[in-house]
Amino acid sequence: MHALNRRDFLKAFGATASLALMPAALRAQTGQRVVVVGGGFGGATVAKFLRLWDPGLEVVLVEPNPNYISCVMSNLVLHGRLNMADITLSYAGLTGNHGVLLVPQMVDAVDADAHSVHLANGDSLGYDKLVLAPGIGFIYPDGLQTPQAQALVPHAWKAGPQTQQLRDALLRMRNGGRFVMTIPTPPYRCPAGPYERACQVAQFFREKKPRSKVIVLDANPQIIAERHIFEAAFAGPFAGIVEYHPNSPVLSVNASQRSVTTVGGTFRGDVLNVIPLMQAGKILFDAGLINVDNRWAGVDLKTFASNVPGVEDVFVIGDSHGSGLPKSGHLANAEAKVVASAIIAQLGGLPVNAAPVLNNTCYSAVTNSTGSWVAGVYAYDANDEQMKAVPGSLGESPRAISDDYDRMFGWARNLWADSLG
Repeated sequence: MHALNRRDFLKAFGATASLALMPAALRAQTGQRVVVVGGGFGGATVAKFLRLWDPGLEVVLVEPNPNYISCVMSNLVLHGRLNMADITLSYAGLTGNHGVLLVPQMVDAVDADAHSVHLANGDSLGYDKLVLAPGIGFIYPDGLQTPQAQALVPHAWKAGPQTQQLRDALLRMRNGGRFVMTIPTPPYRCPAGPYERACQVAQFFREKKPRSKVIVLDANPQIIAERHIFEAAFAGPFAGIVEYHPNSPVLSVNASQRSVTTVGGTFRGDVLNVIPLMQAGKILFDAGLINVDNRWAGVDLKTFASNVPGVEDVFVIGDSHGSGLPKSGHLANAEAKVVASAIIAQLGGLPVNAAPVLNNTCYSAVTNSTGSWVAGVYAYDANDEQMKAVPGSLGESPRAISDDYDRMFGWARNLWADSLG
């Protein structure tokens, strides 16, 4: 990849950030309602910016959880650098600062024809526009289909109670024990995340349990994100701690015996962390919006509207769409602004932006003092109706350094503030 220098990145970022200067002419008619399902980076951001750009809109966020627990930075909880309180974010900024109406319920069903969503408490919400941002669902391997087995083998790929469960298991683990983790084939949330996790657990072992091992069973033929960074980490500071096995897809799991069977054999651990294959959130299956590889929702990438024939006024953002874009919190935040712009334009009877641009940045913690980054800019190509990387915009760290570890915290704080503040 070509390195992306800071000046180029700032220019590219400015192209997307300028969406914030929403002209008053694009404002919708008052009295219209947008319902947003899911309060992660995508859903929270679109709710915020709809109200920020058009205070006359009624924006209802349906989210059952009282707080948002950020997957971004959650691997640092496993190491001990952060705790759960550090990554637990309030929805008070959306409700208090921007007037978003928060409904703490699960959505049972979507009736796209009637333009309504049905809630678990029996109520219904009508909408003019609907944004679905449910995040990811999981496809569990043999041996992990039951809730009882899943409770014994946390994936912690949705930050929350499982994150703390995995941290507690590492604390209890004997010095000399084995942490066995698996990595699925893409697409999955946060391509670099599993490798970052391996490093953070290895760093914890290096500091607290130096005879312990991290066994990485990767379904892929090689490291698929920031390969040179993580190869250097596994061979350098974590040599003798991390044992990396490529081409090792999971065949089955025995939760009670804490073992994982792959094509390369069976691996037993003191702690198992099986990260399953991923798919769109359940509500998209229930709504009949899955049309990409039987796992993802197809969208029109100008607006992120569902491209299922006959479905109107329904948008899908974040990890659940099957566009080929990376699945990251930063990109979900950027997609949300495109969707907010498109919804306001449509409700105002005006054309949507025909050439939207997205930016993406992700930082990874490598050791307890060094980090790395990847970045890119994606622009809509009308010829094939796809988002394509802007030539020369894709870049990544040449090496893990302390400055990038420090910048990672500022990046996360800015992303949290921009999404929920």
